[in-house]
Amino acid sequence: MSSATSKIGALPVTLKSGGIFGWGEIKRQVYIATKMTKTASRDGKPTFEVKIIRYSDAKGSDPETIATGWTYTNAAREGKDPKLGGDDFTKLHLEVDSDVESMIPALAREIKSGRVNRLIKQQIKTDPSIKALAQTRQEKDTLDATTGSSDRENPNQTGGDTSTPAPAPESAPADFGTAKARTKEYPLNLRYPLSLEPKTQDTLKIDVLKFAPRDIKGLEFTDRPSIGRTKNQDGTRTILGTVLLPVTQIADKNQVGWGGEKMNAMDIAVAGLALNTITDGGEGFSGQAKEILNAAKGDQEGVKGGIAAYFAQAASGTKGLLARTEGAIINPNFELLFNGPKLRSFAFTYRMSPRNGPESQTIMQIIRMFKQSMAVQRSTTNLFLKTPNTYRLSFRKSADDAHNFLPKIKECALVSFNVNYVPDGTYATYKNSSMVAYELQFQFSELEPIYNDDYTTSDGDADTQIGY
Repeated sequence: MSSATSKIGALPVTLKSGGIFGWGEIKRQVYIATKMTKTASRDGKPTFEVKIIRYSDAKGSDPETIATGWTYTNAAREGKDPKLGGDDFTKLHLEVDSDVESMIPALAREIKSGRVNRLIKQQIKTDPSIKALAQTRQEKDTLDATTGSSDRENPNQTGGDTSTPAPAPESAPADFGTAKARTKEYPLNLRYPLSLEPKTQDTLKIDVLKFAPRDIKGLEFTDRPSIGRTKNQDGTRTILGTVLLPVTQIADKNQVGWGGEKMNAMDIAVAGLALNTITDGGEGFSGQAKEILNAAKGDQEGVKGGIAAYFAQAASGTKGLLARTEGAIINPNFELLFNGPKLRSFAFTYRMSPRNGPESQTIMQIIRMFKQSMAVQRSTTNLFLKTPNTYRLSFRKSADDAHNFLPKIKECALVSFNVNYVPDGTYATYKNSSMVAYELQFQFSELEPIYNDDYTTSDGDADTQIGY
């Protein structure tokens, strides 16, 4: 069972002075931390055991458990007061220690409904080590609901019951078979290291998405469906999983396809005949033929001899006849021509060294999420293979805003994901069998090339950010 204890919080609480029978009341600092342990109910649903710990000082001296409890998913549970927060789906049953109830009734009241109660909620809601315990969607919902922050209005968006995947949009094309396994939903709050704080640090955010094909409309393809970033936002696709990583090495390489092409006089003449015939019919053919004959009339610069040598060379299968007899070659009109866009690739390497148990579990979840999400999916009949998940990468500056000084990246495929479990060359593990270090190598490739109008349609004023 995985456990995590929040950072110690302090609150001024009015308590009786002078022992049990003290007459006066004074405000004292109460130092509180919340310990959460991940378990499961008999029916397999995720639950959390809770301990409220009081300390004698902010350093964590003399720990004492003053209340215990657990989460449950029964809104009609009766006779089990007090309850801490929650909604109609998940609540936290909390029992104050009998000694605290009898010896320090003021503290017991604060635990049940006062400021200590709110401090506990805040610790569960914001402490990174506790949040890291929730590795699945249901676990996250259970943890959120205990603080009253769960959003159940649309359970198939980014929260709620994941037993049934969200329905496909009405405009989606017919599906070639249903995937053998339901759409996998991964943790939404993964981060490495656990101390990473997006409000004060720049980060690379990677979202796992369900692949969406494009429809045909007229002479072009439609855009891919939009993506809802958080719960209850517009978007026909939802985020299946998210990980936050620190920003390390960054490089992009924008390329366009150009190539040298040749077109000699004979090719030009033949192409001109064909083009004019297609556009103007017989008149076009005769007009172009006259121009070719006029060009050869008068034998300007040995045109007749050159044409004769060219056709003689073609008929005999020889090479270099014109160069041997005339000391020249036909001008190839060699030119560098645009032949198409190219797709960009992005490579990232991360070394991950867990510093505690929860962090080792997080690294394991990160590796599993990328391995599973990039894997090819099979239809239930095994007749078709379905496209793996895709990814949205975005660089975020502190305060979790888009980073204008780093490149934007279009939706990507993870074409390669390599994990080195012994990056230092020596096999070593911790007590829980986790490797002491991992090296992760990502190779992403964008699904679509970059176009000139991408810098204006999506970025607005291109002078305010690097863009793509």
